[in-house]
Amino acid sequence: MKRNTLGAFIISKRKEKNFSARQLAIKCNISAPYMCDIENGKRTPTFEVLQRISSVLEMTDENTYKLLDLAAKNSKNRVPYDIVEYIMKNASLRKCIREKMKNNDYSGWEKALEDNEQEEVK
Repeated sequence: MKRNTLGAFIISKRKEKNFSARQLAIKCNISAPYMCDIENGKRTPTFEVLQRISSVLEMTDENTYKLLDLAAKNSKNRVPYDIVEYIMKNASLRKCIREKMKNNDYSGWEKALEDNEQEEVK
């Protein structure tokens, strides 16, 4: 299994907690075969299941974001579930993104990114 995959990441985190795949599945209220399929890259879990995995494994925010990003790479959607949910709740944000995409315009985001980086430093 490749090192930087959703399955490898989950395996690594569950081993840190000394859980077997079956134990993690039970704690996440999913079947053991489903957990094995997730870990083997055969299935991409729902946002709800990812949240349960994150919670059971007591992941930091940073690790939860990595989990969501890896799940997005594993799916056809390619956008992490948490970001999709946020965007879908804001029509003006969707309109803004679509306008920038239509115009192939990547400008204007720098200020928002700088502001975010400054907030992280505080």
